[in-house]
Amino acid sequence: MPVPGRRSLTAAVATGTGCHNLPAAAKSAVNFTTVNVTVYCNADCRTGAPGRTGDLAYGPGSLHWANFPYRALSYRVTG
Repeated sequence: MPVPGRRSLTAAVATGTGCHNLPAAAKSAVNFTTVNVTVYCNADCRTGAPGRTGDLAYGPGSLHWANFPYRALSYRVTG
């Protein structure tokens, strides 16, 4: 479930498979669509912990929610 008092990535998800930077960092996400998204802790859909390289990214899937250990800064619609 989304965390009360913290920003969530919700209906603001844009369509298209390109990278989308969020207007504000999000601590959780709700995806009530039939598409999957991958969420990143760095801008421009770069994997890794904030400010680091690595393979960290989150895939909450369609019709799911997720809480992140780091604030999300960007996402990509993956199908």
